[in-house]
Amino acid sequence: MMTKLAPVDDPAYQTRPTRTPPNNSRAIEVPIDIHPDTILGDHTALSVPRRAFGTLYQSWTALKETAARVKDTDKLAKEARTHTNRVVSSLRREHEACLGACTHLSKKIDEAIQPNPHDPMGGEIRAYIRGAEHPFKAASDAALAGDRRMAAAVLNAPPQLSGLTHQQYNTLHEVARGQLEHADYSALKSLQSYAHKLDTYTKRFEQLANDRITAWETGDDDALKTLFAAPANG
Repeated sequence: MMTKLAPVDDPAYQTRPTRTPPNNSRAIEVPIDIHPDTILGDHTALSVPRRAFGTLYQSWTALKETAARVKDTDKLAKEARTHTNRVVSSLRREHEACLGACTHLSKKIDEAIQPNPHDPMGGEIRAYIRGAEHPFKAASDAALAGDRRMAAAVLNAPPQLSGLTHQQYNTLHEVARGQLEHADYSALKSLQSYAHKLDTYTKRFEQLANDRITAWETGDDDALKTLFAAPANG
């Protein structure tokens, strides 16, 4: 249990009710890998999470600048909470933008690997795959060899027409996406990972800031100091 610190001479401390502060020993910190420079690659889709991570990282600087500028602790807590709410709202919009970029890029990849659903040779290609000793191996080997037409013929029709199960069809779909549209597929996987991290780190930032502000409001005189002293890596 946290020990109540002796009040300082600031009247703001004197007027707050004396209550047992909450235990913040398990407060979640923001990790160092929110820095935008940790997002590697030059794919245009990665500009979305890079911008969002920059917002999150820079928010710590803004909080510390507020702490240096505002001397009244009651006003400081109010400004810190306002800043936190504004940043979190912005990050949630950025997260939606990341999810939208994922959807757009995924659709672009599928359109590239399945360009012609009415290929006149499609039926013949599927019959060939279905007649192979191991249909899934025949189809996946074609995709791995870069045979776009054969992969598209299989993917543009129900799996049973090529002798595949639904699970094999889904696996082939991922193989074709990764092999035939490697740059976009790699960017998509990175984008999905960054979107998940952004959502997690936004919640961590919000919890850390609001927990410390609430702790100060309920009697922990040192809570704001620990908030503004908190490094980005916790």
